[in-house]
Amino acid sequence: MEKRSYKAIAVTAACCAALFANSGRACTVPVFRYALEQWAPDCYQIVVYYDGALSEDDRATIDWLKARISDDKFPANLKVRIVDVSAAPAEAAPPPAKLPAIVVCYPMKGKNAPVVWSGPLNDNTARILVASPARRKVAERILGGDSAVWVLVESGDREKDDAAAAALQTQLEKLEKSLQAPQVSDDDMIAYGIAQTQSNIPMKVSFSLVRVSRADPDEEIFVQMLLRSESDLHEYADQPMAFPIFGRGRILYALVGRGINKANVEDTCGFIANPCSCLVKAQNPGIDLLMAADWDGAIKGELTVVEALPPLTGVMPFPAEQASAEPAAPLEPPIDAAERTLESSTLLRTAAIGGAAIIALVAAGSVFIVRSGKKRMDPDRGNR
Repeated sequence: MEKRSYKAIAVTAACCAALFANSGRACTVPVFRYALEQWAPDCYQIVVYYDGALSEDDRATIDWLKARISDDKFPANLKVRIVDVSAAPAEAAPPPAKLPAIVVCYPMKGKNAPVVWSGPLNDNTARILVASPARRKVAERILGGDSAVWVLVESGDREKDDAAAAALQTQLEKLEKSLQAPQVSDDDMIAYGIAQTQSNIPMKVSFSLVRVSRADPDEEIFVQMLLRSESDLHEYADQPMAFPIFGRGRILYALVGRGINKANVEDTCGFIANPCSCLVKAQNPGIDLLMAADWDGAIKGELTVVEALPPLTGVMPFPAEQASAEPAAPLEPPIDAAERTLESSTLLRTAAIGGAAIIALVAAGSVFIVRSGKKRMDPDRGNR
C-alpha cells in the first residue's frame, strides 16, 4: 500500500515549558484522567435552515435540541442557530436545497466551520445527532474506567475489518498489562483538581474496542464526525479506520488500514496513559465528538450510568421570536485536521520533558519535520 506523504509543521511547546517552569515539576496526572476531569468538550454548531415558517413539529424538534444543552442528565456539547433563508443575509455556504434542514459543523474557530453532516429536520435526525448506540457505549465505558475506547469504523470488507479488529484487540490486551497509570501525587490531586477520591471512576489503564458499520443508519452522523475529523480520510474509504477516544469524547487521530499496527497502537496508548505533558487542551492533538453525557456528575460521584435520552414529546412551545430570522453569524473556517494532529506520543512527551531545549529551538525559529495524520497508513513505521 502506498505510504502517505510527509508534511512539515511548526511545533511550538512554549506553553508546556512555561507550565513546568512555573511548577518546578512534571504533572503526574495521566492524560486520560486530566482530559476527563478538566477538558470541557467544545460545542458543535447546529444550524437549522427554514424558509418563511416552521411547523409545530419542527419547532418542537428544535426545542428538544436546545433543551439538551442545559439538561441535567443529558447535557450535549452543541449550540443551535436558526436561520430563515427568506429573511437572513446570505451564508458563507449555501443552505441545503430541501428545507427545513439541519447542518452540523465542527467546533472550530474562524470564519467557516467544516460541515460534518447535513440532512432533514425531524425527530429521528435530532436523536442520532445528539446520541447513538455506539457513542452511548463509548461514554459508558469511559465512565466505567476505560482510559480510552477505540472505535473501529469498518470498511465493509469483512476480511480486512476482522483482521484489523483482531490485531487491535490483541495489542490493546497486551498494553493493558504492560502500561501502568502514573501514581498521582497528593500535591497534584490538589493542584489540578483531580477528584479521584470522590469519583466512582477508577484510575486505571484499560482499553476497549467498539466496531461501527458505515452502513448503520443509527450511526450515520457519528461515522461522519469520525471520517471528516481529518481532511483526507475520504481517500481511504476502502480501509478500516481506528479512532482512539478518551477524556470527554475526544478523538486523538485515525489509524488507517495497515497503520493499525503494533508500533502505532503502542505509541497512541502510551501517550494516553502517560503523565499529561501539556495541560492546555488547545495545545494537544485531537477534536471533540458531539456527545450527551453528564461528565461533571460522574466525576463528582453523582452518576454511574448513561441513560437513554428523553422522548421528543412534552417540550415547551417554540418562542415566537425564535421563529423569526436570527442574524446569520458567519460559520467558521475549515481547518486541515492534520495540522491539529501531532505525530505521536513520543513527540508530545519529548516536547514537554525537554522544555528548555524546545524554547531555545522555538526562539531560533526551528521547525520540526514530523509526519502528520497521514503517516498512520505506513505499515513500516516503528521499524526504521
